[in-house]
Amino acid sequence: MPRANSPTAVLIPTRMMVGTRVNTFKRTPSAAPIKAPMPIGLGRSRGGFTSKVHCIGDARGRPLAFHLTPGEAADCKSYDTLIELPEQAPDALLADKAYDTDAIRADLKERGIKPVIPPKSNRTATIRYSKRLYRQRNCIERVLGHLKINRAIATRYDQLAESFLGMLYIASARYWIKFVHAA
Repeated sequence: MPRANSPTAVLIPTRMMVGTRVNTFKRTPSAAPIKAPMPIGLGRSRGGFTSKVHCIGDARGRPLAFHLTPGEAADCKSYDTLIELPEQAPDALLADKAYDTDAIRADLKERGIKPVIPPKSNRTATIRYSKRLYRQRNCIERVLGHLKINRAIATRYDQLAESFLGMLYIASARYWIKFVHAA
């Protein structure tokens, strides 16, 4: 079977959704806090201040959009923001167990998108999903690993969410350049 990134791969038009935690760099006490009412996207969790980066990607694993939430926020809260892309609707959405809610499944059914989401362990009813198709979700996980090679992404130094998202888009543009040159 050809790899998802190879040009010979036959891919079903899918979208992949994933969230990852980013640790934040602690500021020194002498650094002046920002007084403007701008969103910072930081939240306290077990490991200290963290943020979660939610990403939606295409069938080849290329990132299309990002959403930043505080570290303690649930992954499924970012679904509404990421699913509203102004392009052709995919045939399937691949996501991990964090996106397994009845509301998300109902919305995908209404849009005519097949949910490829494994059920959470606390579900009473069994939900079937394509394990063969779900295996392709590792592409988007690897993309986030490639993006975290950048020091500014792996350890968040930016205090404002807008600055950090800007760095994410610059890093993803560097990732996309490989695909532009291959075409």
